[in-house]
Amino acid sequence: MTVPDHRYAIDHIRTTGNRVSISGWFLDCVGCDRLAVLCGEVSLHVARPEEWRQPSADVAALSDPRYDAVRFHVVFPFPPELSLAMLRRMVLSFEGDGPARVLPVHAGEGDGESGELARTPLHALRLGIGIPTYNRAALVRETVRRVLDMTQFDPVVLVANDGSTDDTAEVLARIPGIHALDAPNAGIAWNKNRLLFHLHEVEACDIVLLLEDDARPTVYGWNVDWMLACLRHGHVNFAPPWFPRASSGNGSWHDPFHNDVLTAQCSGFSREALSYVGYIDTRFGRYGHEHVEHTSRMIRMGYGGLTKEDGASKTFFLLDGAIEIVDSVSNFSQQQVDENSEIFHRIHGECAYRPPWRDDTQIRRLREEMRQVRRQ
Repeated sequence: MTVPDHRYAIDHIRTTGNRVSISGWFLDCVGCDRLAVLCGEVSLHVARPEEWRQPSADVAALSDPRYDAVRFHVVFPFPPELSLAMLRRMVLSFEGDGPARVLPVHAGEGDGESGELARTPLHALRLGIGIPTYNRAALVRETVRRVLDMTQFDPVVLVANDGSTDDTAEVLARIPGIHALDAPNAGIAWNKNRLLFHLHEVEACDIVLLLEDDARPTVYGWNVDWMLACLRHGHVNFAPPWFPRASSGNGSWHDPFHNDVLTAQCSGFSREALSYVGYIDTRFGRYGHEHVEHTSRMIRMGYGGLTKEDGASKTFFLLDGAIEIVDSVSNFSQQQVDENSEIFHRIHGECAYRPPWRDDTQIRRLREEMRQVRRQ
């Protein structure tokens, strides 16, 4: 690590498991005898001795030997009214002789949502989770169970069954508490648009997460960091542990990895991002490139990444942790990937916004499918 010019850093703000944890270091905490987390005039937490002045050999090695115990890791109960705006108001107050040294927890005051959604408590936001599936009955059953058990704030969960020939339809029909759609096989792009359209347009969700049927939450409240990331960046994706080392970032909602590779196993969208960028291009066939092209358009419009100096390549914002990928049989087809690659290069540079249809026939088709969504 490189110690910056300022004398402190916030490494992580995590919000899973009904708790908030804040980690970092502060060089000038040596002379302080109390650390408190404040929001306005309200004290949210007073740190226990073991939560700060923790060993920091890395900081000492890059600055001065006397800073060998300047790390902190404070953990406190999840505030019921937690919002992005509330996190922006939080400070760490290091107190001792003289005035308290007050440090902002989150320094991203001007980025991301700044209006009503930023001020709205997370529990009051409408969260939608869409799960596409095809011929993976046992897999999707367990994924849905994990989502229902581990997701905070009572989300709308929709599973889109893309014409499976196994017993996926029967399995989904037996799961209460979800929305389900059984529709003819139409491929990845169309099936994900079913999810996006229903959750964005029909259910009017403020945040939409797409989760592949082989991607499962591992901790309660896994969705909270994803919600904050969507509010701040508009669009984010998942960083599985086998991805190459990112050029920067730490994989958190406030400092995501900056990476050149992308997977579609979990992705998140704010209402604003979907409203301005729209849906996956339905010219893509059954497999390959559709998610990269959609994310590239998101980035072009300022959501969830950076455009490199060449004007064409993209840097993706990725979150890590709280999701595991289960071994499964892939529907990969090199021929379909090659065909979609040609489409990708042909449509590059068109208007960023894409509707979920290409003609009147597709509008009627999607409208009829939306009427068939079951609320169980």
